[in-house]
Amino acid sequence: RKRRAILNRLFAENWNYNARGNTYYRYQYMEEDVVNLTMQEINFHLAHHGVQIEDVNMVILDMAVVIMYYRTLQGYFLAEPLPAPFFDPVSVQAVDDLLDSLEEKLSCSFPPLEREDIYQHVSCSRVLNVEKFQPHLASQYFSKETVSLADTYIAKIASTYHIDFSGNGGFYLTLLQYLRYLGLPVHYFNDIPVHTDVTRSKFLIEFEIAFSFQPLALSHYGDYLNYTELLYLSFCISGALSYLHRTAPKLRTVLMSQLNLPSFWDLKQRLLGKYKSYIDLTASLPVYMKDNYDFSGTDLVITTADKEITSLPGCETLVVSPFLTKTDFENLESYILKQQMGRLCRPSLPSLVELLENAFWHERATTEDYFSVIEMLAMDFISRGYVPQEYLTSILRRESLLTFAFQPSIVLMYSIVPSARTCLSIATLEHRIKQNSYKIRTVIMAALRPEDTSLIFRLINELYYPGFNPSDARFLKTREELIGFFRK
Repeated sequence: RKRRAILNRLFAENWNYNARGNTYYRYQYMEEDVVNLTMQEINFHLAHHGVQIEDVNMVILDMAVVIMYYRTLQGYFLAEPLPAPFFDPVSVQAVDDLLDSLEEKLSCSFPPLEREDIYQHVSCSRVLNVEKFQPHLASQYFSKETVSLADTYIAKIASTYHIDFSGNGGFYLTLLQYLRYLGLPVHYFNDIPVHTDVTRSKFLIEFEIAFSFQPLALSHYGDYLNYTELLYLSFCISGALSYLHRTAPKLRTVLMSQLNLPSFWDLKQRLLGKYKSYIDLTASLPVYMKDNYDFSGTDLVITTADKEITSLPGCETLVVSPFLTKTDFENLESYILKQQMGRLCRPSLPSLVELLENAFWHERATTEDYFSVIEMLAMDFISRGYVPQEYLTSILRRESLLTFAFQPSIVLMYSIVPSARTCLSIATLEHRIKQNSYKIRTVIMAALRPEDTSLIFRLINELYYPGFNPSDARFLKTREELIGFFRK
């Protein structure tokens, strides 16, 4: 069984999802005719029984059946039954029909013990039919433990980050399916061939919310989620946040232009085509009307005239080209992101500059050991009784699984272990330390009161948002230099 699992991993990892031919043909162990026949039979019998599985599980199933055929042909049969089998009746019937057909066409035999692993793989891989799912009927589709775990996690997100996902039925269903899948004896996630630092940059906030699931994972599954499992949970969170932003009240927007009607109309349609889910164009006006129009109910003015439209607080003006250039779109998206971030963070939270001014500072530290810097910063909080020793343990555990160093020059690290005070501890290094292939000059550690946990989102956004390059701070070694840099 172990040999087969290793063979399957080797062959399945080389699968080319982008082409008809697949790289396993280069191995002499498998014959192309046998593989093709097996794939055809599997597709036919699963479809006949209404069994749908994900692509990664289909590839592993194809390989498992072919490997089983060759191993039994050579006299290497399984000797022990599965220790804790999970069989689904529909899947078992589909597998029996499939293997019976292959026995006839390949002139071989698959005894009952050999079939158990295939039963379990298909049973665990089978996608539930949830077309008629309603949140209040969750217990009819999922176990009591899975429903309780999903409800607990959603409540934890609400209490920790003040984000309410409870009304999103699509998110609830996706989360339930994900948690159920994690709890099955066999579950596989398709690797995404993108460097972890890139995915971290794409899911800055999502990874933090996903990582807060770790204590629940340990208590429910007996282990923490690995990187790939966290990544797929981050996808789930990303969809929930997108839904939250898309269904939030739209930005009340006035469009003003000094240009003639055709240009004006085109500008309006292109803006709505891209941002209809986020902006509500309440008026389209010529620029001369700016002095007579009441902007008190307006969030945003988009204008082609480079002049002040209104000085009303809370109403921002963006100047755009009538052709809506790439820079215009970037500015609009940056503004929309800023508003979305505002919904995730309380307005009363301290700013980055305010936190820097009141932080603990270790300037021009001469250490060359990354982990000694972590311990030094954490002790600023621990020695004053702000956080327990568990805070440092949490930081190190997170670092070992998903390093905080995923950008150059500046590292922001934190734990949501409750602190009696929200504050930062900062070290600037005399000589940069190399960590995760990046040269690090500044390490910032955050301790947070429970009610300030969403401050993490603001810090992440200000330090790592698109368009800001942390490398610009790579030569700054003093408190005054860094505060001046971020204030500017």
